[in-house]
Amino acid sequence: MLTVEEADALVERIRAPYPARLLRPVWKVLSEGSEKEQGTALAELADHLGFTPSTRPQPLPPVNDEDIHLLCWIAITPEPQTSIIE
Repeated sequence: MLTVEEADALVERIRAPYPARLLRPVWKVLSEGSEKEQGTALAELADHLGFTPSTRPQPLPPVNDEDIHLLCWIAITPEPQTSIIE
């Protein structure tokens, strides 16, 4: 049986962004057995697969006028009208 702290830590480990191939065994565990068995099986699976909590990315600094540079530009003008009959 998991304590509340262990369950919270397990949730954080499983919520990290993993590819579907690593999450398939998690989904399988969640579809079988009782909730108590699922909790124990998930903890063992997370240990076996080496799941770790994800870290939040550092926010980027705010953008100011000096950060904006013109790379290229294009002017679009209408084509001149040409008559079919001259």
